[in-house]
Amino acid sequence: MRKQFLRAAALLTAVLLLPAPVQSFAEEETTSLTVTVYDGDTGELFHVPGVRISIWGNTPEEIEKGTWRSCGAVEWETENPCTVTVTQYHPDWVYNFDLGYNDFGSYWYSIDTERSDVRFPLSADEPNSVSLYLYKKYPESAFDGMFIYRGTYGEEQYPLFEYYYPSLDAYSGYKHFRLCYTGALAETPEYGDVYTTDQPVSPHKEGDINALGNEITITRKGTVSELFETVPMTVVHVNEVSEKAPDTREVLLSDANGKHYWFKTNESDLAVPISLGDARLGDTLDFALYQGKEPLLPLTVPEHAQTIPGDVNFDRDIDSGDIGSLQNLLHGKRSEIELDLSVSDLNGDGETDVFDLAMLKRQVTDELAAKPHITMHLHTIYGGYGVAGQDLGSGSFTTSHTVFGETQFYESYGGLFVKNAVDPFTYMDQILKVERFDEDGVKLTYMLCGEETETVLPYGEELNLETTMYTCDGINYWYNVTFTQDSAKSAE
Repeated sequence: MRKQFLRAAALLTAVLLLPAPVQSFAEEETTSLTVTVYDGDTGELFHVPGVRISIWGNTPEEIEKGTWRSCGAVEWETENPCTVTVTQYHPDWVYNFDLGYNDFGSYWYSIDTERSDVRFPLSADEPNSVSLYLYKKYPESAFDGMFIYRGTYGEEQYPLFEYYYPSLDAYSGYKHFRLCYTGALAETPEYGDVYTTDQPVSPHKEGDINALGNEITITRKGTVSELFETVPMTVVHVNEVSEKAPDTREVLLSDANGKHYWFKTNESDLAVPISLGDARLGDTLDFALYQGKEPLLPLTVPEHAQTIPGDVNFDRDIDSGDIGSLQNLLHGKRSEIELDLSVSDLNGDGETDVFDLAMLKRQVTDELAAKPHITMHLHTIYGGYGVAGQDLGSGSFTTSHTVFGETQFYESYGGLFVKNAVDPFTYMDQILKVERFDEDGVKLTYMLCGEETETVLPYGEELNLETTMYTCDGINYWYNVTFTQDSAKSAE
């Protein structure tokens, strides 16, 4: 009874923490705000064209939940102080200044929260005024701005770079996004060329992509092969980020020591010499690696490993995971892999259908007959809201894992579990551990309401798990886990 109560409480807590829908306000409910920005080091007026500071607001109760509403932005060209209109004005709201989630000034500067008016009320009586002190987060460095050339973008064939910028929050010390350069370059860049700048980067929009022009100068420093380590990698997982962005993929790589790295790539409208668009599990390729932490760029075309008929998810094993992956593909459900006839067309008729699924089930039965094992069935439910309260969609999908003995599961992005990670990422927390199994059930250790909990779960009964990666403004995941006993033997 206690476990059922805690389980229900955990689900209720997750539901209550979902961001509230956006409140609607009439257009006339606005006010003005005059902002004066100072250099935190010198105390003088701050003049850097292109720096953008966001204004957020909400009720105190919603702010306690971490929910902010976008209410405007301060953008400078030359004027300081600057007067800006604040939308969604409400006398009971609290407002906040932030350098922004996608605002490029935040890559270089931070707000001095002790001297600045960070949280403040606003009045309908004008003018409202606040002061901000900014300081540069990073010392002068040749790699304050690092541009790695990947290919050309769009009909104009603009040079397309992956821009790496310093971030104290990132595991490697850098975050990155792609942008095209519309300015003049001294030479024609080649794949893997590295450029730098010593100026703050504030891109503008060129169609659907971020762009830079002659407002800054970038200088070639060498190539990724010259400046960084080259490491052979194996693809161990491929995640399609979104159905709305089919060209964006997250590829999980492993080096020879079993250390893992994520590489996210977007090849939409991009002509690139080396593509990861058809990368699949088991592929091998060379990568440029930054300080042993950040995979920067693929240096060789992915070499497909020799396929094994029935190994649908390309993990080099034939087990229940292949059955689950093939079932998802046949039913058009979300899946981490793509259909490949070389492994899924088991009867050789040129199609993948229920007859191949039946053959795969028999093949898995034969492969596993002599091994003690159970199958974990993971049903993932997802949904959530964006920072502006918009519905990001919802759905569910099912994956399976064969368990032969003590097994640790780590929660990864996209509602997926990674089994027995050799070197789990800093963001990957252990969410479930199979201690052992026998005829009576499965002894488990799992996280419940932030605390480690033990139980023996009978076969066929459901265990509800909460995510270890809850976010107030994005997709969240909930998990239902069941086990089936597939072998007559047990494993201690």
